[in-house]
Amino acid sequence: LCVIESASNLAILIVQPLWDKFGDLAFSSWFRGEGLNRNVGGAKNSQHLTGAAVDIIPACGVDAMWGGIKDAGILFDQAILETRGESRWIHVSWSSKPRSQYLTSPKVGVYLPA
Repeated sequence: LCVIESASNLAILIVQPLWDKFGDLAFSSWFRGEGLNRNVGGAKNSQHLTGAAVDIIPACGVDAMWGGIKDAGILFDQAILETRGESRWIHVSWSSKPRSQYLTSPKVGVYLPA
């Protein structure tokens, strides 16, 4: 799939339903080119490289969204609660073959079942 198609699927199938359920969302990262992905320490196979992943900071608060995300009825590839020092956000991704993974990431490169 091309970046535009992946980003569109993510927007329509995941981001809009999240917005409808949780209210205003801020996006700290969506599509990232290879250089930016490398500079921010992204994985070499990051779904951000294809526009299929977005990092969200919800206006309702990360804890509120994370607490309700499994019950939202949205089919994710991954939903990851990410923490880096004082910063927290929720990474969500789309795939045509979703894995429905719910993970936490307390530091770079560490992913634990949620």
